[in-house]
Amino acid sequence: MEKKQGVVAIVSVILSIICTIFFLITFTRGGKEPLKLSLAFLLGGAYSNTYDRLKRKYVVDYVGFHHKKKRKNEIIYNLSDFCIILGAMFSALFGIKWYEKKTLRVMMKH
Repeated sequence: MEKKQGVVAIVSVILSIICTIFFLITFTRGGKEPLKLSLAFLLGGAYSNTYDRLKRKYVVDYVGFHHKKKRKNEIIYNLSDFCIILGAMFSALFGIKWYEKKTLRVMMKH
């Protein structure tokens, strides 16, 4: 199990570095605020999870919700994962919007 934790930590660091480079390239360009917002959420979650994996060897889950059903009360979430999910959703939404605009421009030229 220790080997897998090490591999997951290394992959986490590599992906965080790749996202950081992409963010820095995007950040220096004008416009693209939706993409910058998406990447900020992704990076925030990635940095937090990577830190936990390197420091503690596991990711801390610390957000729970009270619910009538006891079984749902047992589930505890990770705030970093919420940020990653939001960043991915924003990226997908903004990517679809960008694709639609680009496709519309190409169609109007023909």
